[in-house]
Amino acid sequence: MNSDARYILNCIPSNVLEWIWSDDMTDEEKTEHPEHQVTGGFLKHIEKETGRQMWWDGLSDHEKEIVLNLPNFDKAIFKEITGIDVQ
Repeated sequence: MNSDARYILNCIPSNVLEWIWSDDMTDEEKTEHPEHQVTGGFLKHIEKETGRQMWWDGLSDHEKEIVLNLPNFDKAIFKEITGIDVQ
């Protein structure tokens, strides 16, 4: 219960929002979000699996090793459950 791995895994995002600046928006996004002209961008919902992969990719190598070194850790099962590819 007090392991570093548990702490790290409890941080897996379940709902990810990202601020997209107007300069980075596609023409379609600008059409869908005309308020970007006032706000300078919009909040984009990122698919759970994409956000989770971004979270994993942002972990330090040390944090990744803590998770990968869990007893009986299986990369395929982890991907099936979380959508995260640890490769």
